[in-house]
Amino acid sequence: MTSMSSARQSEVKAWEEELEACEHSIMLEQSPKDNLSLKGCGKCELKENLWLCLLCGNIGCGREQFGGVRGNSHGLAHFEETGHGVSVKLGTITPEGSADVYCYICNDAKLDFHLAEHLGTFGINVFAQQKTEKSMTELQIEHNLKYDFSLTTAKGEALQPVCGPGLTGLANLGNSCYMASVLQTIFSLPSFRNRYTNASSLSHSQTCSNPLHATCLECQMLKMAHGLLSGTYSHPSTTQSRHSPESVVFQDGLKPMGFKSLIGKGHAEFSTMRQQDSEEFLGHLLSVLRREHHRTKSQDPTTAFQFGMEQKLECASCHGVKYRTDEMDVLGISVPANKKEDVEGKVVYEDVDFTKCVDNTVLGLERVDGWKCSGCGSAEGAVKQSRLATLPEVLVVHAKKFQLVNWVPTKLDVPLIIPETRTLTFMSTHLGQGVQPHEKQLPEDGGSDGAAADPVTQLDPGAIAQLEAMGFPLVRCQKALLAVKDVGGGADAAMEWLFAHMEDPDIDAPIPKAGGAGAAKGQVSEEQIAALMDMGFSKPQATKALRETSNNAERAVEWLFNHMDDPGDLDDGSAPSSSSAAPATREIPGCKTVPATYKLKAFISHKGPSVHSGHYVAHIRGPAFGQTGSGVDSMGDEDWVLFNDEKVVRADKANVDDLVRLAYLYVFERV
Repeated sequence: MTSMSSARQSEVKAWEEELEACEHSIMLEQSPKDNLSLKGCGKCELKENLWLCLLCGNIGCGREQFGGVRGNSHGLAHFEETGHGVSVKLGTITPEGSADVYCYICNDAKLDFHLAEHLGTFGINVFAQQKTEKSMTELQIEHNLKYDFSLTTAKGEALQPVCGPGLTGLANLGNSCYMASVLQTIFSLPSFRNRYTNASSLSHSQTCSNPLHATCLECQMLKMAHGLLSGTYSHPSTTQSRHSPESVVFQDGLKPMGFKSLIGKGHAEFSTMRQQDSEEFLGHLLSVLRREHHRTKSQDPTTAFQFGMEQKLECASCHGVKYRTDEMDVLGISVPANKKEDVEGKVVYEDVDFTKCVDNTVLGLERVDGWKCSGCGSAEGAVKQSRLATLPEVLVVHAKKFQLVNWVPTKLDVPLIIPETRTLTFMSTHLGQGVQPHEKQLPEDGGSDGAAADPVTQLDPGAIAQLEAMGFPLVRCQKALLAVKDVGGGADAAMEWLFAHMEDPDIDAPIPKAGGAGAAKGQVSEEQIAALMDMGFSKPQATKALRETSNNAERAVEWLFNHMDDPGDLDDGSAPSSSSAAPATREIPGCKTVPATYKLKAFISHKGPSVHSGHYVAHIRGPAFGQTGSGVDSMGDEDWVLFNDEKVVRADKANVDDLVRLAYLYVFERV
């Protein structure tokens, strides 16, 4: 218990760095009870999984935990009876003064900067303590590594492991299942398979000029493709898997540590050992690959995901319109959560029609209250209309099933009813038509003298107050409302933006004033310009991108990919020249051919209360699997394979039917 491998210590440390103190642990007021006993739970016979109330010294058992850790939640009951919110898990106290501290009021693990002093109140000397139980962090990591995720059929029989080309597992590196599920999914798609297995790509290993292949993204992607698709490493383990029943032998799985290190390099979250959101990782991976292919002028498989979303705002007063088209890789759909009780009286959620959720997103009309028109000046609001501008080759649908619990987004298991054919069809009514002849376009926002007005001063005070009431800092509220302003987004859209950008490294950075010094040419970083030029952009393009994003390199890259045809700052002054003020309109990726039918190719499922914890797996439909190997000879177009880290099994139809309703990401191919 007191000895951990260096890898496990790194995993635990990575999670512990997330913890912060709260006002309840900082402002702790202790009042010890008389006749304290630290021998066991005061309400039952349990002698382990014990939590000491740091206010009064009550001992109560914790919740039942994964791995057979017993618990009757008497520590929680004590909080509900007394309001004493901060407790420490006795078996996790170390001589260094660390331990699991939990705040029931915040409903989260916290730090106690004065833990040794607080324990001393109850006669506990931390220097004499030895850790005897697994911490919550260790239990979480063990949970992620051991999650079985339906490895039996509806009849209780073990699912059949399969091996062969395209059927290679990925070992869990510790909270890496989010990455494994995404990699298995993208390498099941023709665009990625063809890109990284053709003769031209394979010759890269002989011509690569990078002396360190571990730092070459092309080399790492080719290595990943070979490992997953060739079948060379897809065979049963020669040593029995530590997590599987004795009668079932799974693969050992590839360990893509070099790939994970490279793809996460420099990223605040993906460079750590913490669990991450698979949808966020997919977006990050596509962005990294897109930058690399733009730099090297090579074939880009990520274009298969790209499509345009047209947003139209119509002023409720003058009926002037404003259009905006955003390039996207993922279609996010909002899923309503309506509670009901099942036959056993358990609270569950009503079924929701999947196709209706998609239509609500791409055919939706939404009233935007408080929106101020740049034409007539009215603040009566507007009507927002969403349509698809183009259609992708591969459509990824992100099912947003969350609710706020203590201002933290918690995932909900809302069942989605997928069509029996598992297809989606888009018609001409789903496509936007752009500005119509009878429509009057509104001018861009700006001051009466032509100078740019400070956008922060034009934000809706009511929306800011609503977001602040949820606990978000003012600067985050302002950034979120600015981000969704052009599409008429209010507090709800801003809240969704905040959930998606909480981990941005500059989320709390001050917002530059319009026309301020941050926009002056002398303030643009030459080092960052050089870095962008290394990606294949010109100096004028890099300079303008950095000015537009206040020298934020990550946002500058995103700006560049959204303004590929903008020539940038071509003059020597501090502002763009008139000749570059109206760049050619960039063609939005995707196509407009309708009707367009898509069939479900894969779905990524998640178990756990939050997308940043728990476990991810991928289900992928054939026939893109090899024709040789164990269990694959009779697989057809409608057969499914479950990729659960190193466990690759032929999926049971009943399990697929159940899990597809609760999936987190759906991947459709155009047919």
